[in-house]
Amino acid sequence: MRRQRLRPTLLVLTVLIALMTAPLVPVFAAERSTAAAEVAFTYGVRAYNHGDFAEAARLFREALEAEPGYPDARTWLDLAERRQREGAVAVTAPGFAGLLPLRDQPRFDLRAGAAYGTDSNPAELPKDVIAFGGAIGTLRGEVKDKVSDLDLRAGVYPFYGKSGWSLGLTGQVKAARFADLDFLNERQWSAAAQLAWGSDPLGYLTGPLGYTRVPFGAGRVSFLLQAGRTDTRLNGDPLVTADEAALSVVLRETAATATQVELDGQRRDYLDGVRKADFQSVGLSQLFFLGRRNRYLRIGAVHGKETRGLEGDTTSDAGTAEVALPLGGRWTLQLAASRTRDKIDRPAKSFADTTTRAAGILTWQACRHLYVTGRASWTKRDSDLVPASSTALDFRDFRRTTASLGLLWLW
Repeated sequence: MRRQRLRPTLLVLTVLIALMTAPLVPVFAAERSTAAAEVAFTYGVRAYNHGDFAEAARLFREALEAEPGYPDARTWLDLAERRQREGAVAVTAPGFAGLLPLRDQPRFDLRAGAAYGTDSNPAELPKDVIAFGGAIGTLRGEVKDKVSDLDLRAGVYPFYGKSGWSLGLTGQVKAARFADLDFLNERQWSAAAQLAWGSDPLGYLTGPLGYTRVPFGAGRVSFLLQAGRTDTRLNGDPLVTADEAALSVVLRETAATATQVELDGQRRDYLDGVRKADFQSVGLSQLFFLGRRNRYLRIGAVHGKETRGLEGDTTSDAGTAEVALPLGGRWTLQLAASRTRDKIDRPAKSFADTTTRAAGILTWQACRHLYVTGRASWTKRDSDLVPASSTALDFRDFRRTTASLGLLWLW
């Protein structure tokens, strides 16, 4: 009789234990899968940074097998496989900073480019205005010209990824030379020191003064401090010298999104001391990564103010959009558009200019370090200023298009 009474009790206890433990099985399994994916991903990044791309690819596949939705594992696997096939590869930098090479534990990088093309209106004049002067001669409206562009950039990284900090020292020289309108020949050099904290899946951070290297990684927050000088000359004469400091903060909310905030301050010296102005700006942009880290959409807004400038006090508001699309067959397409409204306060009157710009870059990788680039841009400025005279300075509306073909060498 006692055994018969115990059987129902044991049966009930067995059912209760089964019900209590059954939900724990998939939970424990999921936790083990996540832990295995994290371990494989961590060792995969370590192998990648040491140049063992085959081992890195194997570990990233292992992470995806353990957890198919593991953040950034697919991007890192694509990078490791590409490095196995092609050696050094390049990606487009947000902000139209140009192509930059992906390198393991970089101590330096070098970029040299040359292009030749056409400019429909380098003097930025309305088509129905005549401008004249001793240096420029006489220009009747829009004057088309041929232009040659040169670009050289070098960067060194004295310490890289030391306790989360990275230091970059960069220098760049640009030159534009026109065939006929030689008074518009422009030469510019810039130098910057950049101190960064954090990591990035593609190994670099960007800011108002360009980009710098950081360790490969999937950190949630990164900081970039920049300081430097830019000197621009027109036909050999000083145009503007800017001493600049900037702070950029990147917040990576998910594997597919990132938010960037930029603060920028400049002290501008116009025409070798004729006018000195201060400029401050704040920018906010949102990045959406479209399946791969180097395929992105960037939408942003910038607010800036210049005081005591050549034209007076200027307040600027701009909206920007940019997309990068790696295409098949070593092709890459980058497109950008912006719309800027400048409100200019002169002592006698105030007015506003609205400038719309669209640009594109198509790049083809010819071999490991050499790229062929095609560039085009279109610019339109409309002003509500009513000209007080027939001088060209009071006519601010213009249209301008440029197109060029060039070579780019990356190391």
